[in-house]
Amino acid sequence: MWMERNGYPPLPTFTGLNENVEKGDAVIFTSAKIPVFFHSMNRNLSSLRKVHPEPTITTHPNTAKEVNVKEGDWVWVENSNGRAKFRVKITADIDSRVVMGEHGWWFPESEPGTLYLWKESNVNVMTKNAPPCEPSIGGVNLRGFTCRLYSA
Repeated sequence: MWMERNGYPPLPTFTGLNENVEKGDAVIFTSAKIPVFFHSMNRNLSSLRKVHPEPTITTHPNTAKEVNVKEGDWVWVENSNGRAKFRVKITADIDSRVVMGEHGWWFPESEPGTLYLWKESNVNVMTKNAPPCEPSIGGVNLRGFTCRLYSA
């Protein structure tokens, strides 16, 4: 009811992408937390890394074919804000216009002086921590932006 009282729709509505589709961007990026880890924590636990050793991006078979990648290949996912590297996971269970990257990756096995390569496969490097923000709560766009994939 707070939303309505303050002049916002009580339920979310899709108004299109919050940024212009950049030239060459072919897909919409979203991200998800994976149940093996808690947010960005526990990448340093070898027992959990054995279960899920590397960051993955999920894509549709048609999308993978368009960018000429196969299951297990490394790809860059990029937009004008940055890029992140993932292993390809292919499934028909995702829309061919969307890719899903995993949240919170860093590499504790790397040198501390590199800040554990936190930017290598971290989806946050592709987001803007600046306006325009969602007007009702002030959040920045962490999902639903355009990107392109290419072989790493």
